Amino acid sequence: MSFLAIVDILSIIINCPITGFLAYQGAVYCTYPNLIYISGMAAMGLWCCSCVVALILVMNRLLDLIFPNLGQFLFNGNRTFYVLILSILYGLYFVFFNTPICFTSKYHSWFFDPMIFKGKSIEYANVPHFFNNVFVVAITCCLYLIFCVAVGAKLKNVDHTLSGARKASTQVFFQSAMICGVNLLASIIYVTMNYIEVPFWLIMVGQHMWQLGNCAPALIYLKFNRTIRNGVMRKLGVKVCSTSLNTVCKCFIEGSSRKSYTDQLQHFTVTG
Repeated sequence: MSFLAIVDILSIIINCPITGFLAYQGAVYCTYPNLIYISGMAAMGLWCCSCVVALILVMNRLLDLIFPNLGQFLFNGNRTFYVLILSILYGLYFVFFNTPICFTSKYHSWFFDPMIFKGKSIEYANVPHFFNNVFVVAITCCLYLIFCVAVGAKLKNVDHTLSGARKASTQVFFQSAMICGVNLLASIIYVTMNYIEVPFWLIMVGQHMWQLGNCAPALIYLKFNRTIRNGVMRKLGVKVCSTSLNTVCKCFIEGSSRKSYTDQLQHFTVTG
């Protein structure tokens, strides 16, 4: 999550202030070729890297919940860093070996076609980006759905009077659904608008979804994840009342050791 936050912050620098500056200047590729080209390379790499990190994150959550032994084998200790290196290499592939996106003030957004010559859009097509936006993001959303179903299955036999457990399950579902919804919408719109002529308002929606995809997780976690919210408040010096996890833990310890399921609960509560 910390690494994903760093990637998101770097991406925000490009899709918010730099994009705003270029739009204010009415820039096209020929106006600031170096800035737009380098920013486009970085934006591509950061976006694709964040997609894979999000996929790794949900795999980690899901394995810890369903196959904890396999999760320990893949992510225990320094192995997490080795797995994250793969996401960095994946992002660098898009930086150096793929067509970068270029900003145009005509649509206030980024396209593969620099729009210097008419009728040349097909020459700038980026198939790996299409694969990333369609398959990687779709797989991530499907895994989040499976994760939510797994959490619900853990809670299906819980006494309905344990409102804390039901609330925790609902929060997990809404956090996952909102984050996936934003990313999936941004992915689909960006693929569509680079190959099909779409209305200007849809391009703006895609641009804002890209921005929101990097900003939304922080806002969603602060709103819906009490553990993270309380932790941030403590860091800011604000006193918060500690909430006991005993009620919620009861739903996960039936039929298994208390320690293992408590650890799992604390893990996916903190990670969203």
